[in-house]
Amino acid sequence: MIVRHSAGAWGALALAGENPKTISAIIAFAPGRGGHANDFPNRVCAPHTLIASAAEFGRSTRVPVTWLVAANDTYFSPALSRQLADASEVAATK
Repeated sequence: MIVRHSAGAWGALALAGENPKTISAIIAFAPGRGGHANDFPNRVCAPHTLIASAAEFGRSTRVPVTWLVAANDTYFSPALSRQLADASEVAATK
């Protein structure tokens, strides 16, 4: 099992598509990149790119993935976190 946070969790989501035989599941806590754009809380450089990447990760996922996010995260708002998780999940079911 892989458990990672932030950018490491984002990398773990990419790893989920590699079909690693030694990994049974991935837990991604607050996955993403580009938060605090220009040093402002709740600002993300390119949310559309993150959402598209999350969908791409979801399409290739080969192991179970659990997303964990926090309501008070100042890097990725609950709304953006939901969009990322939803994009990944919807793509995984196709």
